[in-house]
Parts: sequence; structure tokens; C-alpha cells
Amino acid sequence: MAETKTKKYYKCSRCHRPAEQDKIYIIDDNPVCAVCLYGKTRPFKIYPVGVVKNGLMRAKKGFSTAGEEGVSRIKLFESQKPFLYKLEEEKYYYHRILLARSYFDKIHFQ
Repeated sequence: MAETKTKKYYKCSRCHRPAEQDKIYIIDDNPVCAVCLYGKTRPFKIYPVGVVKNGLMRAKKGFSTAGEEGVSRIKLFESQKPFLYKLEEEKYYYHRILLARSYFDKIHFQ
């Protein structure tokens, strides 16, 4: 890791170029820069708009769920209501989806 007066730089374990701290990710205990990770595609941030409410709970073991499977609702955060106020009028049929998968990567943000 190299430092300047205002920013910290890390050396990428793949391309060996320096990268700013906010553009480096630790994968399997090795620093990897955003260019090696994403290529020419620029990553974007996703901010939550609410909380999913349903009858499911986490299972005691593993990543599965337990409980009543029904229609899930999104309870909007108060800050999002002015922007998504007509969301309740929209008709979505997410409950007809038979399978939804979650993918967990090995990225640890610093």
C-alpha cells in the first residue's frame, strides 16, 4: 500500500497497477482493482428503497428460508415515498415466479 497526503493506493494482485482504496476489492485475501474485476464496464451503486415483508424467516442452517410462502410486499422507506408514491397502483405478479436465486460472491469491501 502506498500513501499520498490525501489518498491511499493499493497494488492490484492481477495487473500490478496502483488503485485507489475505494476502487480496490479484497478477493481471497488479495487486492483486485475495479478494472480487473469489471473490465471496461463501469460498476454502479444500488441503493435500497425499502424492506421486503413476507412470511418467510431464515432457516436455522444454510441460506434457505422457512415459513409461509406467499406474496411479498415492499415497505418503502419514508424518504422514498415521494418518488415512488404510485408504486402501489402498479400491478406486479412477482408471486408467479417459481424460482429466484441469490448469488453470493467472494468480494469483501474495505
